[in-house]
Amino acid sequence: MPDLLFRNRVYDLAGIFNFGSESGNGMLGFYTNLPGSRMTELASCWESMEAHFRGSIDEFTASLKEAG
Repeated sequence: MPDLLFRNRVYDLAGIFNFGSESGNGMLGFYTNLPGSRMTELASCWESMEAHFRGSIDEFTASLKEAG
């Protein structure tokens, strides 16, 4: 079992780059702030932040393409 775990790695880029952090907590704080927020539904909270997160991700991927 440990061999299976150590051979298969997944990296959470949101945890590394914290997309959307320019104007708040970003993706790292999304799930941790949800229980204390007034938004009680995950879908409505995500919809309110999705465009901001996607914009940050698009900027990041564009910079990778330019560097590439």
